[in-house]
Amino acid sequence: RTISFTRSVLQQAIISCLFVCFICYLIIFERNKSDFFYKRYLFIDDPMIGFFIDSKKYSGNRSFDDRLNGFSRSNNLRFCADQNVRNVIFIVCDGMRPDHMSVNGYQKKTTPFLDTLVLDSSRIRVSKLSTSSCTASYCGITSLLYGVNFEKLPLNKLGIHDVLKQQGFKTHFILSGAHKSFYGLGDLYGPNIDTYFESTDLSSLSEKLSIYDDFNLVTCLKDMKIKSSDRHFFYFHIMAPHLGSIKSTRNYRTEIDNSDSKLIFEYDNGVLNADFILGELIVQLKQKRIYDNSLIIITADHGEGLKENSLFNISGHINLPIDELLNVPLIIIDPSGVKYNLDFTTQVDIFPTVLDRLTENFSDYQYLFAGKSLVSSNEILRTTYHYQIFGKNKLTSLAIIESNKLGKRIKYLYDPQKKVDYLFDLTNNNKDSIFFNDDKQIIKFRNLKDNYFR
Repeated sequence: RTISFTRSVLQQAIISCLFVCFICYLIIFERNKSDFFYKRYLFIDDPMIGFFIDSKKYSGNRSFDDRLNGFSRSNNLRFCADQNVRNVIFIVCDGMRPDHMSVNGYQKKTTPFLDTLVLDSSRIRVSKLSTSSCTASYCGITSLLYGVNFEKLPLNKLGIHDVLKQQGFKTHFILSGAHKSFYGLGDLYGPNIDTYFESTDLSSLSEKLSIYDDFNLVTCLKDMKIKSSDRHFFYFHIMAPHLGSIKSTRNYRTEIDNSDSKLIFEYDNGVLNADFILGELIVQLKQKRIYDNSLIIITADHGEGLKENSLFNISGHINLPIDELLNVPLIIIDPSGVKYNLDFTTQVDIFPTVLDRLTENFSDYQYLFAGKSLVSSNEILRTTYHYQIFGKNKLTSLAIIESNKLGKRIKYLYDPQKKVDYLFDLTNNNKDSIFFNDDKQIIKFRNLKDNYFR
C-alpha cells in the first residue's frame, strides 16, 4: 500500500509539473507569437522572470539612507534660476568605444553626425579620457545614474532622476532592449519615473523587427506629448554598438569599409548606426523645443573588446577592465559657456557634475559622491577604482587609475586568472600599451587593491 501511495503521489507530481510547463509554454507563445526570438531576449538574460514581468509597472522600492534625508526630502538644494539649462538629457550608447568614433580621431567615418555637430557648435566639450566604473551594463548604468560605483551603491540609493523629480522635473526613461528582464535592471531605476518605455512595451512588432532596433526610441519620442515649458530629465539607451544586437538591428546608414576583421567591421557599423539614431533623437528634441536649453550628456555604459590588445586578446565585455572594455566616450553639450575639466573623467562624475551645474550650493553635498564635479578648469588629482567580477568562477579583478602631482597618469591592473599585476603609463596614451615595472608602485597599488576589496 505504501508503494502504491508513493507511486500515486509521484504520478500526480509529474502530471502537475507537466501542466505547469504547458501553461508556461502557452504564456510564452502568446506573448511572443511566431517571432519571439525578435521580440523577447528569452534564453540569455534571466528568462523565467523576464517572461512574467510587466515592464509598465515599477517594483523598485529603495529606502533612503538616513544621512541623505536632508538631501532628498527637503529643499536644501538651491537650484539656479538659469533659464539656459532647463532640461537634462542622458544618451547612453551601449558598448560604445571612443577610439572607434571619428569624432575622437578614428580613421573611419563612424560618427558623421557628431563630427558635424562638434564642428558647427561651440556648445560641445569632448573628454580626452573617460572611463566606466566596470565592464558591464548593470554596474555601468547604475554608476552613471547614482554617482557611486555599483559595489558601493548601498551608500547612495538616490539617483539623479530621483533628485530632479523631487525638484519638479518630468522624468522619462526611453530604452532600447529589455531592461526589466535583464536581471531586474529596470527595478534599479526605481519608481520616480513619469514616462517609462522599453522596446518590449510595444504590443506589436513585425517578425523582422528586433527589440534592439533603436529607431523605436525615435518613434517613442516623436509620439510623446510633452510641454516645453516643463523641466525634463531624459535617459535614452541606444543598443546599436553592442555586438550582440548589430545583426538584429536595421542598418540606417551605408555599411563602411570591411577591410578589418569581421568583429571590427560589425562593431564599426554599430557605432555608425548609433550616430544616426543620435542625430534623429536630436532632431526630435529640437522639434519639441527642448534641445536649446538642455544639458546633454552622451556616453556609454562600458566599452567592447575587439581583440585589438595583443596582451589580453579579449572580445566582448564583462571581463578584465582593460582599456578596450573600460574606456567610454563623454561628450557634454552645454548651452552656456561653462568651463569643464575633461582631461580624465569617469562615470561617477556625471551625477555630481549635473548637480553642480544646476545648483548654487553643490559643495555642501560633494561628500556624498565618489565622483568629482567636472564644472571646473582646475586640474583634478584623483584615484579611481574599476571593479569587475567575471567568468564562471566569479573571478574578481580591479583596475586603479591614479593622476598624481607629477603630472603622471598610471593604471594598475590585477588579472585574477594569471594572478599577475600590471602597470601602464597613460600619461600620453589612453591605451594599455606602455607597460613598465616599478616594485614600489606595485606594492603601493596592491595595498590599495587589498584595502578596496576589504
